Amino acid sequence: MNTTAIFFLLFTFGKLFMAEDCPESCACSPKPNGQLTIDCSGSNLKTFPKISPEVTFANFSSNFFEFIDNSTFAEKESLKIADLESNQIFSLGAEIFRGCSNLQEVNLQHNELKFINSLVFDGIFQAYGDGGKSAKATQPIRVKLGNNPWHCNCPLKQVWNKLKTLEGIEMDPIVCATPEKFEGQQLSNLNDLCEQRMSTHDFVIICLSVLTVLVSIVVTVADEVIVRRNSSADEDNSETELAKKNLREEQPTASLGVSLGKRCEVGV
Repeated sequence: MNTTAIFFLLFTFGKLFMAEDCPESCACSPKPNGQLTIDCSGSNLKTFPKISPEVTFANFSSNFFEFIDNSTFAEKESLKIADLESNQIFSLGAEIFRGCSNLQEVNLQHNELKFINSLVFDGIFQAYGDGGKSAKATQPIRVKLGNNPWHCNCPLKQVWNKLKTLEGIEMDPIVCATPEKFEGQQLSNLNDLCEQRMSTHDFVIICLSVLTVLVSIVVTVADEVIVRRNSSADEDNSETELAKKNLREEQPTASLGVSLGKRCEVGV
């Protein structure tokens, strides 16, 4: 088979591949080994198109995506690079990269992320050694997270700490946008985020709440005591009235007995 024929077959294969697997509004570059590069950057997309399981590089930068669900990239074993920069992504599915065992880079810079689930990258790690308590990637993975409005709090710090324990993952520093007191600081440098500190305001509120509960308990107990005392008094009054009534009923009988005795003495 000469070079022209080979070129023709590759060209025909590429055209068919592009027609069947290339999303609309995207540019695709198929390779002879069946792998595919997809470039959907700047296409004004709001929802992710269906992409081929053979994709190795997916460029979805500069669009209007807000959410990535689990079906977008999951089980794309050939995927090596996912470029999601400069969108409006504020939420990621918990297992969006499940089964992406060859993933090398994820770019999530310049989005609207304030929080990230620690399960996002679990799908690309393999449990080993200690029953899955530790994990490592099959190869180094670069995760770009810069220029997002991160809200630095204890849950985000815990996620960061967990991700940093996973071997083979390289993460850009997370820089806080909120709360204002942490603005511009790196999350990794905030070591006391999870310490329980109580402000004076919170302390006063808790004290007032406890005091309110105690007052309610005291009032309830006092009401119960008063009701019981009143009930006991009513019972005593009832018993007294009954005794008086019985005494009144016994008096005529006694008087009649005395009168009859006197008459009998006179008769004798």
